[in-house]
Amino acid sequence: MNYNPQSETVKFEDNDWDDSNRFDYENPFHLKWQSSLFSELSYGTAQGEKEDTNYSMTYSESYDYNNYYNSYATIDKDEIEYDHINATFGYTIGFYPNTRTSAKAEARITHQSYKGSFEEENISTDFDYNDFNGQLALSLNYYISPQVRLNCKTGIVYSDTESGRLQYYSLNQIYTSNKWFNYFEVNLQYSIF
Repeated sequence: MNYNPQSETVKFEDNDWDDSNRFDYENPFHLKWQSSLFSELSYGTAQGEKEDTNYSMTYSESYDYNNYYNSYATIDKDEIEYDHINATFGYTIGFYPNTRTSAKAEARITHQSYKGSFEEENISTDFDYNDFNGQLALSLNYYISPQVRLNCKTGIVYSDTESGRLQYYSLNQIYTSNKWFNYFEVNLQYSIF
């Protein structure tokens, strides 16, 4: 009888870098109304080591019915590196009827892209991941006191994902996913300062 669980960890080295730039344009167009246009771009690279640990346990019986167990672990270390770029664009309209209440409606689109390679058992494999999503959201904030705030959020999101894996110079795995989902949150926040 054999028992073979497997675990995977990814460790990144200190030579990773990431940069992010955000642009915001705020325009109050009425005493209680404000529009906001924003964009964010982040990009970077990472190099690391993917570690697969395979555990094996073998059970055997001898003629005198004593049980013997033999267990061992093998560790495969594979190099991994990738580049990523994320871009977000959005527009928000805010309504501020008084100093304790605010309501916002937001539309945003986001694109994420990861491209890289890893080496597994001396075979180099390239991978590609792209995700596009659009979101419509509503939020309401009400300050019960200067320290206590009630926050309600709701939204709907569409996500379109495609990822592929290129091995031996032929595309052998492609995953695509198109899905809609929504969310609703209610938070009660207390601020110490």
